[in-house]
Amino acid sequence: MNDANSTPLSAQGLNWDLEQECVITANASDRLLVSAAPGSGKTAVACSRVANLISNGLAPANILLVSFTRTAVKEIRERIASYLTDPRDAGAVRITTLDSQAWFLAQGFDVNAKNAPFKSYDENIETVIALLKNPRDEVLDFLETVEHVIIDEAQDLVGARAELVTCLIKNLLISCGITVFFDEAQGIYGFTNDADTPEDANGEQKKAPSLVDQLASNTDFKFDKIELITIHRTKSPLLKKIFQKTRNRVLETAGDANLKLEQIRDEIAGLADGKVSDVLTQSLAGRDDLLVLFRRRSEVLNASSLLLSKGVKHRIRMSGTPTCIAPWIGMLLGDFRHPHLSKVDFEKQWSANIVGTPAATIEPDEAWRLLFSSAGETSGRIELKRLRERLAVQRPPLAFCRSDLGSSGPVIGTIHASKGREAPHVHLMLPAFAKSKDAAEETRVVFVGATRAKETLKIGSGYHFRTSPLSSGRTCRLLSGKLAASIEFGRDGDVDLASPVLNSTGKAMDSVSACQLILAKNCMSVFKLVLTLERTAGGDFYTRITPETSSFGVELGRLSKSMVSDLFNVGKMVLPRGKVRPASAIHNVFCFGARTVVIRPDDPVRETLTPPYSESGFYLAPIIWGFPAVFYSYRR
Repeated sequence: MNDANSTPLSAQGLNWDLEQECVITANASDRLLVSAAPGSGKTAVACSRVANLISNGLAPANILLVSFTRTAVKEIRERIASYLTDPRDAGAVRITTLDSQAWFLAQGFDVNAKNAPFKSYDENIETVIALLKNPRDEVLDFLETVEHVIIDEAQDLVGARAELVTCLIKNLLISCGITVFFDEAQGIYGFTNDADTPEDANGEQKKAPSLVDQLASNTDFKFDKIELITIHRTKSPLLKKIFQKTRNRVLETAGDANLKLEQIRDEIAGLADGKVSDVLTQSLAGRDDLLVLFRRRSEVLNASSLLLSKGVKHRIRMSGTPTCIAPWIGMLLGDFRHPHLSKVDFEKQWSANIVGTPAATIEPDEAWRLLFSSAGETSGRIELKRLRERLAVQRPPLAFCRSDLGSSGPVIGTIHASKGREAPHVHLMLPAFAKSKDAAEETRVVFVGATRAKETLKIGSGYHFRTSPLSSGRTCRLLSGKLAASIEFGRDGDVDLASPVLNSTGKAMDSVSACQLILAKNCMSVFKLVLTLERTAGGDFYTRITPETSSFGVELGRLSKSMVSDLFNVGKMVLPRGKVRPASAIHNVFCFGARTVVIRPDDPVRETLTPPYSESGFYLAPIIWGFPAVFYSYRR
């Protein structure tokens, strides 16, 4: 299996155990199923495998690496670059999520490609499966350029996504090597995500065999198996026992699943470094090295609300929140009306708009490099039309985005959203034990949460209350004995992104400028908002977003129509047989700083915006967040 011409590992300046070395130095044409326990260096091995392939003559552009999350894609590319003699080679490696790869294939080879941008990821995947089952010559020509495929987190590829990968493999050349990394003990994404009720899960997908099952059972694929067993993430003897011995227990299939869930929870609690109480007693202020993990999104919302009430800064990591382009981009280019940005122009804009502000979270040379790498011309200028096209997409390049909501403090999140991430210290806040029809999956969720820790793990109790998710996915909690409910604010799409600079809402230009100035000055701050429900002359409801502090006194934007609709939908749950409307003012919603909004050059909304933002296509919008009690009154 080993290639005698492989670059010596010592030349990479890294030390590997025997199993890791076998994976890294395997022939380019080998097909490997690599079982990797948490903390066994899976990501480092995958990146070094790519570097080794390139060092031994494989063209970077002929390597396809499929990762599970966009955050991992960014980390993987940076790490591959650090392993290479010429870091620029990492830029040519095709590193992508499976959803993004499906979109690329649908866009490139589907006869109805013009519809691909408007399809869901699941629809694009079904389209590509059909393409691969009856591939045309141009599809096969493209796949012939792929010489090695690396697939990460394969245990979480189930259902249609697993079928897509198997179809892809069947169409690759027999000489194309494949390295598949997986850990069956961490297979949680075919399950219930971070929702609040098991009923939110897709039962059929959960029961479908994973990609690993399909590859292992198909003898035509001819995969060799390797297991990474040595734990490198932690030096703690107790954590190593969780990573190894507890993992073996998780993988056992015999016996009562609920009994095993209870035993695994007890085992992890017994090996942990101690217990913690409620988040308000955990001394979380300034703890940038800490993950506080909950099972359900409503628990994250509740914990965050408590911390915000005491002024404790923290970050949020949870699915469903918007992808936030860093505010420095909107501040840099919001008032720039020209089609091209020269280095001299950039330096002037940076000096005038960024220096001395909270947005200066990146060095100007690095900012210029990022912009130029996305839309640079041979003339040395940046074409802003191309930059807007690159950034005004549903999932802009991660290099331009903030990874979490909030700028400092501990990360409060769900176990699902922290999959693949780690931290020196973890507080695992577990719900009370209850028998579950999905006990085996719940066992893996608990295990994943416990194995995010590098140094210490402490166990606490999560919150127990009933929630009522809306069809939109929004979480709400009906408040007993009141015409009220706690409602989740801060999902992707909750803010009308045109509203901060819209010129059709009766706002004067100086009001728009004041809005942008407030957002710029507080782009990394957390402050209270008040949401005011009002009606148009035509009788439609809308909600204004303003700072609660009277000294601000400026509208920062408006809630989207879908968010306002959800407020009324919750009212039907609060009083099913009556007619109620939300209160005129909603308090205890917070602004978590600002994000950059980018408008495509051909977007018709541009004509409704206030200059100079209608011309530049860049401006700021607030990031809202909260789980406030929304009160309702009877409608006449």
